[in-house]
Amino acid sequence: MTQNLTEIKKYLLEKDPNLAKILHLEINFFWQPRPIYEALLETINYQQVSIHAGKSLYKRFLNCFGGEIPTPKQLLDIDATTLKNASVSAQKINYLYSIAEFASQNRLDNAYFDTLSDTEIIAYLTQIKGIGEWTVQMLLMFDLGREDVFAPADIALHWTMKRIYAELSEAIFLEHLAFFEKNYQKKSLISEQILQKNISQEDLDKKHKNLYKKFFQAKILEISAKWSPYRSWVCHFLWAFKEGK
Repeated sequence: MTQNLTEIKKYLLEKDPNLAKILHLEINFFWQPRPIYEALLETINYQQVSIHAGKSLYKRFLNCFGGEIPTPKQLLDIDATTLKNASVSAQKINYLYSIAEFASQNRLDNAYFDTLSDTEIIAYLTQIKGIGEWTVQMLLMFDLGREDVFAPADIALHWTMKRIYAELSEAIFLEHLAFFEKNYQKKSLISEQILQKNISQEDLDKKHKNLYKKFFQAKILEISAKWSPYRSWVCHFLWAFKEGK
């Protein structure tokens, strides 16, 4: 991993002057290389709960195996009831079994990942049930030390970028409005389509929201391209900005 932060900041400012608003912040871009199999098991236990709760759940999970990381075989062999008694939800049990099954049939060693690009690793690991792109992007940053990763679905990054790029919300709104008007033309036509196609207002609002999300993520991906090959670093500065709000 690159260590010269001063040079990285200089490069980023030349590419995107807007980053001057955050590059003065203190960050700790730490990463600890560890087996991805272990990282995946921990990630599943932390899903959809607070950090404190995740830590407790992961400890209970490990206690099912004497406090040690289970091998894929040990995990596949353990009864689901034992894991349920350790407060692991049925859904997470399925995900954990899926990780173990994948690990027993495929390579998960870091030496193998060193031969793959970020895109290839995302495609490889998202074959596992319960593992999405955001999860793999975090593994790339924190466990594999990849420096050019951006997570367009990360809510905290959304929050910060809306505040750093003043034109962002307006640009998205105008682009979205143009798309909406092109497809529905007038408000009266929207009501007519709801009646003719039995489309509820709730469903239409949902489609509208999804379109906005699509345009927003496309726009921030366009902005983040300027930060390459140090997008992971910028993510850490963006997160630091939100933490200090």
